[in-house]
Amino acid sequence: MVLIVTEPSDVSSHIVAQYLTLIDVQYCYLYPNCFHDLFDFETLNKDIEKYTGIWLRSGLHFVSTANWNPAFDSQRKTLDDYIHFLFENVPNCIGSLQTEYHHNKLIDLKLAEACHLKIPTTYLIYNKYEY
Repeated sequence: MVLIVTEPSDVSSHIVAQYLTLIDVQYCYLYPNCFHDLFDFETLNKDIEKYTGIWLRSGLHFVSTANWNPAFDSQRKTLDDYIHFLFENVPNCIGSLQTEYHHNKLIDLKLAEACHLKIPTTYLIYNKYEY
């Protein structure tokens, strides 16, 4: 199963999910602030390892603020950073939530290839009007 970490409104992750369905690969989404729906802090390492692939598309906060005491904001960042570290330091992970907005798509393609994903013909463009 592939874990897709993204925002609910991210169109590209939904397109990838459609492709995964076509090639009969199971997947699930993890949206920011919904971390507790899929994971438990006590079994976090084991829970992350059960995924055959992890795509970190977008979303920076895992710890929900719904019942959060603002006095503990520094601890929230510490927990978020720890979760990022766990996700980003497994061999089957593509992307980095910390650097997602300034990443290199060529590196992403190479990492996807290393995870045995089939990469379609790829064109590099700098804006949507070039192609």
